[in-house]
Parts: sequence; C-alpha cells; structure tokens
Amino acid sequence: YENYMAEFENYPYEARFPRAYYYFELMRRYKEVPIITEVLNEKDANTLTRNSLDEVVEFIVSECEVAQANLPVSFEKEVSQEVGRATKGAAMALKARAALFEGTFRKYHAGTAFVPQDAETYDGVTISSEWFLNEAVKAAETVMGKKGLYTGNTMGIAGKAANASYREFFVLEDAD
Repeated sequence: YENYMAEFENYPYEARFPRAYYYFELMRRYKEVPIITEVLNEKDANTLTRNSLDEVVEFIVSECEVAQANLPVSFEKEVSQEVGRATKGAAMALKARAALFEGTFRKYHAGTAFVPQDAETYDGVTISSEWFLNEAVKAAETVMGKKGLYTGNTMGIAGKAANASYREFFVLEDAD
C-alpha cells in the first residue's frame, strides 16, 4: 500500500511533462498562446489573451525543470514497473528540444519581423538565442552526458564495418 501511495506522488509531475510537450507543439504552430494553469470558468475562458512567446517558452522550460527535479530516472523499481511514463530523461530531452528550437529560430531570424530584438530581460535574466542554445546544451548533456550518439560497432553487427555509420548498416548486404 505504501509503495502505491508513494507512486501517486509522481502523478502531478508526470502531468507537467505532457503539458509542457503540448505547449511546445502549440508554440511551434502558433507562437503566442495563452498559458492556462488552472481550471477556468466560462467568463475567464472568454477573456483570455495570448502570452508573449518568451513567456510561453520560459513556461515550457520551467515545466520541464520541475518535472525533471521530481521524477525518477526510471520506473523499474516502482511497483507498477511501467514503461512509457515520463522520466527525468524525457523531461530534459523535451527541454533541450524546445530550447534548441527557440534558440535557432531567434539566431537565424534576429532583426526580422519575427524577432525584432534577440535579447530581452525578464526577472534579471537576459533571454536570447545564446541563452536558449546554452540551455539546450545543458539539458542534452544531462540526458546523454558528454558522449556522442554513435560509438562504433559495439554489437558485432556486420563485422566488416567496425566503424560504419548507422546508415551503412542498412545498406550492407551481409548485415544481420
């Protein structure tokens, strides 16, 4: 019973992960969207205004950070041992993706109508393309460490191609 109750403590943080993901998808499509964090009545729902793009991206990043701080690395040791649930790594991967998206957008659209000025200061933090790209690097390093994605043929697949790229495994005729 205690194990199940302990698992319930993860649910609010697991819910923050898809909320951050869907806000990321909304931000990619519509840029400025209203941030809703509580149940609205009809009157409040009809008077919503869009939040700025910076506020939306900061919300996504903060949701990922809160989720990462409170979620387990995996659920293998939990009672349910379920796969596919939000974990620390998933939250940091989403943060990296969102920060990379916004950082590169700002970097390559600076000075246009989309990004009139790159650097803006909120609560003492200067948010710019460089800030987002640094956040993306930090989040990706949390997930992957300082390793590359490909380290060679470690599984012994296609013996002739010990240092083959991932693509080459699909074009080799003798690859098992």
